[in-house]
Amino acid sequence: MKQPAKRWFLTLGLFSVLASACLPLVAAGELGLSGLAMHRETGRDIYVGALRSEQALVQVADIANASGVREMEFRIVARRTSMRSLLGGILLQAEVATGAAPSAATVDFANAIMGSVQGSLYTNDSFTLRSEGDVVALVDGHEVARSPSPVVFDYFLAGWIDERGASTAFRDSLLATDIDIDLRATYASLKPSADRLAAVNAWGGAAATGSEPEPEPKPKPKPKPKPETVPAPAPQQQVAAATAAQPAAAEPAPTPAKQAATQPALAEAVKPVPAAVVAATEAAAASAPVQAASTPSIAMAQPKPVISPEPAPAVALAAETAPADPNDITRLSIIEYSQRLAAFNSMVFRMVNLEIRYPRAAIRRNIQGELELDVVLDAQGALLDVAVARSSGHGMLDDSALKAAREAFEDPLADPLDKVAIAEYSGDGQRLVIPVPVNFVLTE
Repeated sequence: MKQPAKRWFLTLGLFSVLASACLPLVAAGELGLSGLAMHRETGRDIYVGALRSEQALVQVADIANASGVREMEFRIVARRTSMRSLLGGILLQAEVATGAAPSAATVDFANAIMGSVQGSLYTNDSFTLRSEGDVVALVDGHEVARSPSPVVFDYFLAGWIDERGASTAFRDSLLATDIDIDLRATYASLKPSADRLAAVNAWGGAAATGSEPEPEPKPKPKPKPKPETVPAPAPQQQVAAATAAQPAAAEPAPTPAKQAATQPALAEAVKPVPAAVVAATEAAAASAPVQAASTPSIAMAQPKPVISPEPAPAVALAAETAPADPNDITRLSIIEYSQRLAAFNSMVFRMVNLEIRYPRAAIRRNIQGELELDVVLDAQGALLDVAVARSSGHGMLDDSALKAAREAFEDPLADPLDKVAIAEYSGDGQRLVIPVPVNFVLTE
């Protein structure tokens, strides 16, 4: 009787060892979730970052050298963010992490993404970078860009896992042995609606970039013209992609004509240049020696064609001889765009929080909470309205935040609003709706 029992326990022990050894394995063709982290900017949750890998990993950081399919996923938590702002922040992290400007293949890949994505990204949207031989960019599962260069994915990945890239809090969470259960639940809950998926699928096919894998950064090649865009302008006239605020994620993507009509501020910046000037500039650029850029130069994607009347000769001459506007966003790279937007957000965040007064009744009752305001400004920086976009659940905290915002913007801003902020937060160039997080926390 003892002998059979002994054999039974030995069999059970062997089965347990084998089962535990197989736990990390991922079925062929499936991607295992390796790490999660919440990305925050100026006190606001922007996206949940996820690392997924087809190969089982001993440590999350091993994904840098893993074989098979790998993914970086950005599930949007913020109510709205532009593709320019999101992609600019990702590229900036990668540049800091690697100490190198983006390669030509990365530049082309970023431009292809900008040229394909229409409008902004909203809560529940998913932006994914996938390495599967080619590097593929997807929005809600819809392919928007592709590159044959594997160094593109490695460059983006370094921005997350290298010590010099993402914030310490983000990196520690992403590379932790155990995924936080609450963060996993948040990640699982972020899913686009059927209407949103249909709208994204209506964007059209993805744009392929490059033809051969590129082992090292090279000077940016002249981009190929795309049928849905205007002809590429001269090098000093990079044109920004329009990012019209969509009224709701469920609405279908706007047509090119509708986008142009709702973007007067950006459309006015695109002024036609006489054909002779364009031809002379392109000829000079073609004959000049090509030099690698010392700083990142991610060009904006081209806007959809805008039909406008030919300007009078005097107007055209004035436009040609006018000094360059240092604040003209059509000349900004998406990294510069992201940096200027972050600086503007920090300024507004600081102005409001300097006026915050913690209600005494809330202190006595140990009440804490987070909320988000919508601060509405006109194009001159004067306050039009303040509203609670997301309540803390406590009226006294919400009222204190509203009062602080009104006091912060009691007088119009001394300096003109940054055109980046107007492009990001305004659909008509006149009314800006700026999200401002407020966090009431009691400390000992």
